Amino acid sequence: MPQSHATYKIFGINGGWLIFCDDEFVMGFKRRLLAELLVREMVEARCAEQKASQVLLEDEFGCEKYLCRCFKEAPPGTLLS
Repeated sequence: MPQSHATYKIFGINGGWLIFCDDEFVMGFKRRLLAELLVREMVEARCAEQKASQVLLEDEFGCEKYLCRCFKEAPPGTLLS
C-alpha cells in the first residue's frame, strides 16, 4: 500500500463548517451534511487509488475520528499521518 496518507478535518465554527486537507483550507459550508458529503467523495476518490485517509470531525461537543477502508485493511502498525 502506498504511504500517501491524508488527514481531512471538518471544523464546526460560528454556524459554519470548514474543511481542511493536511492543514490546507479546502472549502466552507453552512451545513454539516454538505461538508461531510464533499469529504466522503474526496476520501472515496483516494481509496480508489489505494491511498489512505483519516477524517477528524470537530465541533463544540467534541471530536470524532474516522478511518477510510484503506486504513481498516492496512496491516498492523500502519502509521497515520
